[in-house]
Amino acid sequence: MTWSAVLLVTAVVWAISVIRSVRLRALIYSLPLPMTLALVSTGSQVDGAQLFGVLGLNLFFVTVAVTHQRLRWPILIADGAGIAVYVALSAGLLAVPIPFEVALGATLVLWLAAMLLLRRRAGSRIAASAPGADSGS
Repeated sequence: MTWSAVLLVTAVVWAISVIRSVRLRALIYSLPLPMTLALVSTGSQVDGAQLFGVLGLNLFFVTVAVTHQRLRWPILIADGAGIAVYVALSAGLLAVPIPFEVALGATLVLWLAAMLLLRRRAGSRIAASAPGADSGS
């Protein structure tokens, strides 16, 4: 990676860190597009494995959250599990050449599916916690 790419990625991370809303910041960090656009603008070669690597970062967070919160693993062991999943995914991605266009399309479809699933889950939780939801009236 060139110095200009490093500086641009640093600037993108800083700009995102200025956003006050934690939810919005997390959403932007979970998208592969800000970093990819930053790297492409510097002339760095971005391939499909890098896009899927951002999805792998989200898988890392999910792995840590599930193992720590639901399975009650200690945080260090949960972090280790997340790292193991990320490294395994990375090794698999690097073993196969993935065209950028295919990865971008798949990433956008997976992101849209995740957003729809999260919206549906949020809607069902709000409906379940509404007053009178349990009374059957």
